[in-house]
Amino acid sequence: MSKQNVQLNVDVENYVSSVKQKSEDLVKNGFPAKITKLNTILDTDFQLKDFCNFHQPLNIPCPDAEAITRGLQNNCNSHEVSPKAGKKRKFEEEKRKGWSTK
Repeated sequence: MSKQNVQLNVDVENYVSSVKQKSEDLVKNGFPAKITKLNTILDTDFQLKDFCNFHQPLNIPCPDAEAITRGLQNNCNSHEVSPKAGKKRKFEEEKRKGWSTK
């Protein structure tokens, strides 16, 4: 192995061990501390019975149902090919001009 590969392996191992240490610390200390904090909040006298005080209007515009239906109908018909599209139009033009397609 070259010196550079050895250094990269050492760097990767250091990173893996630091991530492992941080995750172990989070599981052993962070999660229990957060659970204790949330349980303390639940045990306090702060209990909300009336949620109507927290109403906030959303002001989301509602589209017109007819416009949606028209849009869906137009979208469904958009894949249809018009009768004058592609080779058929070319054939009709050649026939009209008297050219043979054979």
